[in-house]
Amino acid sequence: MKIECIYDIIRKNYNTVPYKIAIKYNDEIITYEELFIKINKYISILKKLNVNSDDVIGIYCENNVIKVLIIYAILSVGAI
Repeated sequence: MKIECIYDIIRKNYNTVPYKIAIKYNDEIITYEELFIKINKYISILKKLNVNSDDVIGIYCENNVIKVLIIYAILSVGAI
């Protein structure tokens, strides 16, 4: 059995069912298309800031969908 990472699952769903709901938090709804685009935006920002593997990143924001996206982007670039 092949184990897929979450990014591969998101990318696959972005390619096959982009308008399905990926995240629902309170009144916020994010489709796979929006999720993929926003995650890549945050990954790009982190790379421009020279965030590298094993860097420690702090997050200060309200609990919302954006927090989930930022955490995922941080982990995607290898930071903690």
